[in-house]
Amino acid sequence: MHLGIDFGTSYTKLGYMDQGNFINLVGEENQIPTLVVYLPSREKLFFGKMAMRLNQPGAEEVRFFKLEMKRNPDFRLGPFTLNDILREYFNYLRDEYVEVWLGELESITVSVPNYFGLKPRKMLLEAVRQSFGLSEVYLLPEPVAALLGYNAIHAQEQLEGDILCVDIGGGTTDFSFLSMTHKHNEIVMESQFQIGHDAFSGSELDRGVLRFILNPLFKMQHGYDIPAPIISEKNLQGEERYWSNRLMVTAEQVKVAIGRQSSAYFNIPGFYQQDSLVFDLPAELFMAQLEPVFTRLKNYINERVREKGELLGFSREGRFILDYLLLLGGASQTRGVNQLIADICPGPEIIHPQDLSFNVVRGLSQWKQAGSSSFLRVKTIYPFNFFIEKWNPVGTGTILEKLPFDTENLELDINGRHKIFTVPVASPYNLATNTNSLKLRVHELDSVDLQAQVEQFMGQDLILQVDDEEIKQDLVDLYLNLGASTMEVGKDNNKLNSAVNEKQLFPNLLSHQETALDLIRLYPDTNPRLLQDFEEYLDQFSSQPSSDYSVLLMYKLLAFLQLMG
Repeated sequence: MHLGIDFGTSYTKLGYMDQGNFINLVGEENQIPTLVVYLPSREKLFFGKMAMRLNQPGAEEVRFFKLEMKRNPDFRLGPFTLNDILREYFNYLRDEYVEVWLGELESITVSVPNYFGLKPRKMLLEAVRQSFGLSEVYLLPEPVAALLGYNAIHAQEQLEGDILCVDIGGGTTDFSFLSMTHKHNEIVMESQFQIGHDAFSGSELDRGVLRFILNPLFKMQHGYDIPAPIISEKNLQGEERYWSNRLMVTAEQVKVAIGRQSSAYFNIPGFYQQDSLVFDLPAELFMAQLEPVFTRLKNYINERVREKGELLGFSREGRFILDYLLLLGGASQTRGVNQLIADICPGPEIIHPQDLSFNVVRGLSQWKQAGSSSFLRVKTIYPFNFFIEKWNPVGTGTILEKLPFDTENLELDINGRHKIFTVPVASPYNLATNTNSLKLRVHELDSVDLQAQVEQFMGQDLILQVDDEEIKQDLVDLYLNLGASTMEVGKDNNKLNSAVNEKQLFPNLLSHQETALDLIRLYPDTNPRLLQDFEEYLDQFSSQPSSDYSVLLMYKLLAFLQLMG
């Protein structure tokens, strides 16, 4: 049996396929809060709805602990490390849901944001493997899973072309540019990036409902405010944490209700402490009061998303050039969101999947069959840069040098193994003081960090450290293994080169170039020699794989120059 785990920032979902039908493993609950509470008096962690209901003095709560994998891998909760928390959380899922209802597993696919680097990916992989005792665990980018899930239940209207996925989840909002071609059975993930939970998300909408609507109404009826820490959800313990969770659940219920009707009447006994809350809420008032929250989403799309779209060729002259906009996540159903997106991104058809809450986990549950066959190839632009440490040529100590691996343009197989650099043993990159030894350090930095001085990141983003006392070869190859979420050193060159299918690195590029060639043929003034050269280039490139990334990049540049000519 193959299990799909949609490990969301605010909620987790579980599911599997049974004779072609998707089964929600969580039952009527539908989703499990991705929440951890540490109770010092019992030295124990609590998860899910049990954690939400826990009303004990001294209890320490962490929402969105998934995000700590990227922003703070050294995070601790009491005596528990982040590795401990992840492992215990997946133990909880295993004991409470999987073993009770599903029994023995063969494999698992877990969702992962594509902006997670190797460290958090590896951390997630190891936690799932340890908890379930399985070696066959896959990671799949969330928007790819969402696209698979959509096409599975919309067989007659499957999406194809250039797509912007906007996933408004409970904890974050993620934007992803993808290209889907059925001709080559291929999905290419061009980019994915995130707007933080404190800027725009389902939880921030809930907090806005509480801050701008419910609290003012409550004060009008009872003469006092809900305490500010409860609304901000900061530094809460015991009873305050209990009331904060309860009020946020109420705010979410109000948000969902007004999304389905033009106005709604609410009578909430014991809204806070012993005081109730009764009110009518028109949709117009709801949207007007939440304008500050909606503005954050509007500004982010107009600035960051549009800028990224222009760099990738999905936006031009302030207008998105897309076939579809796929709107995902439970909070995307909030009143006003669809119209806001339509106003900002005119042109592409806005698509809402059926069975919205389970779209991602549905795609995950099918991944083993789809990804291990010729049915589908998934490639991604890996949004990180690699730096190797080397001896400082003009001073003491070491500095970082950026590796020439093209992470901005290379479309990499998400389960593939890719050579990124060859290190001469007798070079400044070898930090060993013994001539017969090898010592290497490789770092990984998010592209947004490159604006700062890279030296300040030394040690923080170390993804490969090699300390070999005996080395006999002159050259050592470095490999990015996306399937295993690791950086590796290769010593058996013949063996490793056979594991990299260089020929398949650019099928999407070839598809684009073939399309461009068809367009060139339509122009009466096209230089015949240019047309012939370009045709010969494409034919040669498609039939002869290269063993050198620099050659591939040269060919790619040549193609662009030919097109520009």
